[in-house]
Amino acid sequence: MFFKKIRNQVPAVQPQKNKQRAPLYIIGSGALACFLAAKFQDAGENVVIVSSSAGLQRLKDNLTIKEEYNLQKKTCRFDTASVVGKAPLAVILASDSHTLQAHLTFLPGKSLGETPLICFNDVGNKKIIRPLLGKNFYPAYFYGCLELNGNTLTAFNLQPEITVSKTPNEEQTDIVDELLSETGLSVSYSPDDKTNFWKHFSVNALGFLFSARGQNLSSILKDKNNKETIHAAVAELSKLALSDQSRISADEISGRLYGLPGGCVFKSPSLTPSAEISILDAIFETISLNSRRHGCKTDTLNRLLKNGYQTLLKK
Repeated sequence: MFFKKIRNQVPAVQPQKNKQRAPLYIIGSGALACFLAAKFQDAGENVVIVSSSAGLQRLKDNLTIKEEYNLQKKTCRFDTASVVGKAPLAVILASDSHTLQAHLTFLPGKSLGETPLICFNDVGNKKIIRPLLGKNFYPAYFYGCLELNGNTLTAFNLQPEITVSKTPNEEQTDIVDELLSETGLSVSYSPDDKTNFWKHFSVNALGFLFSARGQNLSSILKDKNNKETIHAAVAELSKLALSDQSRISADEISGRLYGLPGGCVFKSPSLTPSAEISILDAIFETISLNSRRHGCKTDTLNRLLKNGYQTLLKK
């Protein structure tokens, strides 16, 4: 992807940190974790990325970030750690889905206390793992297109949006509102977590199920053979969402999918077979659980899942 014009090129120096603030810990080392870390670091927060040893190894060098949506390019370097320290300002969980289970072990458990946890991952049955999530748990959803390739992170030509499942505090700005406003991204709040979840899940599930490795969204949507299947899959997802008391229509799901940049890639060429299976399992679990619970037919989605598993078994 080429840049005709770069408005700002920032050297690899960390901005002056707000030394009066406790560290902001971000769990994860993928595209979203690094993108958020860069945004908060630009705002002067004391950002620390927490990940596995393999994840931290990838972050030892400078990371170049290209933001196509605002024609900016910068280079970042992050502080890293293997655990979340004591008394953090906040914790953000932004793991790649195939590393989520391992990364949940980085949460400090009961010691999290009143510390806000902003979670960009579907953690499954929240009742089971509630002790890990602390008292101030906020599901969050990212809509945009990011690609991490080696030491280069590209944010494609779409203004990223964040939706947080909470009621904004109109009387005073709390730490969650304050932190997210620092990113300069479009941030909205809604207490309707089911609708927020299905808006996010539907688009990502569709993109992943229709993709071959390295295939971009433009080639998926241009394929005439996909047109009817996408329409049927969208209809099934909207029925699942509505049955789950989510207020999202098939047209909204289609609009969000077609609204993404054509260069968006849902399956990275570097994605391992075990990671791909983990993502398929997560999609299958959500679809099968809700189809059984609400009695919805999901023939098209089941066929896409079956094709995904069979393709992996042939490799």
